[in-house]
Amino acid sequence: MPVRIPLEFAKPTMALAGPIVDGEGRLLAGKGTKLSERVVGALRKLAMQTVLIDDTNDLQPWETVQSLDADLRALDTRFREGLDVSESPELTMLHQAIARYVERRWARLESGDAAAGGRS
Repeated sequence: MPVRIPLEFAKPTMALAGPIVDGEGRLLAGKGTKLSERVVGALRKLAMQTVLIDDTNDLQPWETVQSLDADLRALDTRFREGLDVSESPELTMLHQAIARYVERRWARLESGDAAAGGRS
């Protein structure tokens, strides 16, 4: 199963789970391309922040991009533990604002996937 990782955690042993194309549909890197220093450098020049790779066993949890549901659950947990958000309109507003930010970030990631074949 493919896993999304921030480009900063890319290792030369990792391979792309799918092709990366530019906005005009030109192939930038094919499926299975190893993330060598040269490839990672080229992707950074394109301002890519994350890539979809074939799942590997050597990833730590912090090296992957979690799902939208996981991000929102983690946010809810942080606000529930030690805080009574229901008693504070300010904390409720802050919680809602952060949740909207996370949702917009995921929408950008997903639209980047659709438009650029995995570019984000």
